Amino acid sequence: MEEAQGKAADRFTLLTRYLSPFLLSGVQMDAGYFRRCLAEHPRLIIVLAHGGPISFLPPAVALLRATAEYDPGRRSLITLHPWWWKAPGIRLVPRYFSGGQQHLTMPELRRALAGQSSVDYYALPESENCFYGNPDEVKPFLVHGFIELSIVTRTPMLLVVHKGTERWNRQIGPSGRLLPLFKKMPDRMFHAVELNKDRVLSAIERYQSVNVPLPLARAQLRLAFELHYPELYDSEPSSDFRTRRRQYVEEGERIRARMQWAYDALR
Repeated sequence: MEEAQGKAADRFTLLTRYLSPFLLSGVQMDAGYFRRCLAEHPRLIIVLAHGGPISFLPPAVALLRATAEYDPGRRSLITLHPWWWKAPGIRLVPRYFSGGQQHLTMPELRRALAGQSSVDYYALPESENCFYGNPDEVKPFLVHGFIELSIVTRTPMLLVVHKGTERWNRQIGPSGRLLPLFKKMPDRMFHAVELNKDRVLSAIERYQSVNVPLPLARAQLRLAFELHYPELYDSEPSSDFRTRRRQYVEEGERIRARMQWAYDALR
């Protein structure tokens, strides 16, 4: 326990001295509500709205900083798109957040949440959809494993939306200019960053623009939270794979709609 607290203290020092001043100019949030969530729930699945491709970084750092202050020794886990683990330098981001050396699998996450207290799992279910369209929209979820984790491990969710990272992203469009360019790219360029070319082309055609990460200023963050329990939290998902998959997708859409409402209400 003392070793874990020491590591959390080291993380807090790194956040306050180096990352926070670089990423954040200020944070406005209901600190009391967040503190109560940590105190009442030794495990949380923190479902974070993505915004642009790297716009999740300032709010994630703000939450980790607050967590290390309120609950020293509490661990964090995160899963990011596989390309984060492959790019030199960038792979330090998921390693830093979770302390792991590689992408966490679903069985590993399940064991971590089921067997431990004082641990939070950061989920970004929009995944690569954050690369397209209006960053003010919470995009349809591409991954739903966090819902299964919540139900199976009896871990509530904390839905988190944020504003203040608008200058961390630049939209490029319209798709009429982008599609010919992307169509000419060889498949191996997409495979190198764990993307499917057909899916990318379809998304560009649907959303009409591409989001390019471009952090131009420190974020003046505004955060909103909401504790959430999936509808299946007190029951069992279907034993049939297709039915269970549909249940998770439907729950994901309820969560997405709730997060969009919270984002639109955030001033």
